[in-house]
Amino acid sequence: MMASLLAIFFCGLFSCVYSIHFPPTRSLAIRMSADPFRPSRPPLAPILINAIQDLLMLEQPTIDDARGVVRKTIVSRNVDPDYNMTAAEEKLVEGRMFAIAAAVGELSGLLEQVVESTPWIVKYGALADFGIGQLSDPYVRMCRAECLLAILMLHVEARPDGEVDFIDEDRLGPLRKAAPVAREKCTMAVRSCEDVPTYFESP
Repeated sequence: MMASLLAIFFCGLFSCVYSIHFPPTRSLAIRMSADPFRPSRPPLAPILINAIQDLLMLEQPTIDDARGVVRKTIVSRNVDPDYNMTAAEEKLVEGRMFAIAAAVGELSGLLEQVVESTPWIVKYGALADFGIGQLSDPYVRMCRAECLLAILMLHVEARPDGEVDFIDEDRLGPLRKAAPVAREKCTMAVRSCEDVPTYFESP
C-alpha cells in the first residue's frame, strides 16, 4: 500500500515539474512567431536609397533605366517571405524611382543651390555629407541619394518632415529651406513625365 502511494506521489511530482520546464510545442511555436524586435512592415527608405544609387551610377538615367532598377529592387525585397512588398508599396517605389529619373537634373540643381546658400557646409567640410563630389565615391553617392529622396518628398510630394526620418536634422534643415523657384522646377519636371502622375496624384 505504501509503495503504491509513493509511486502515485512521484508520478504526480514528475508530471508537474515536466509541465513547468517543458511546455507544449504549440505554445512555444506561438511565442516564437511573435518577434517584438522585428517590425511588422520594414521602412522603404533603405531600399529606395540603394535603388537611387544604382540610377546615379548611370550618366543620364531614363525611365527605362528606372524600370529595370525597380524590377531588381522588388525581386530582391521579395526574397524574404515575411517582407513581401504590397501592391501599394511597389507602386510607391516605382513612382519615386520614375520621379527621380525624370527630374534628376532639377533635383540635383536644387541640392547644389542649397549647398551654395549654406556657408557652413563648405566651412566645416560637409560637402560629401550632402552628396557633393565624385559619385564614384560610395559615401558621396549614398548621401546624394538620401538628399535627392528627401528633396523629392519635401518639395514635390509635400510630405511632412516626420516622414523624412532617414536623414539627420543637420542636413534636413538646409534642404527644407530650398528656394521656391528651384522647388517649382523640380515639381514641373516630375509632373511633365507621363509615367509619374498615377503615383504623384495618389493620396
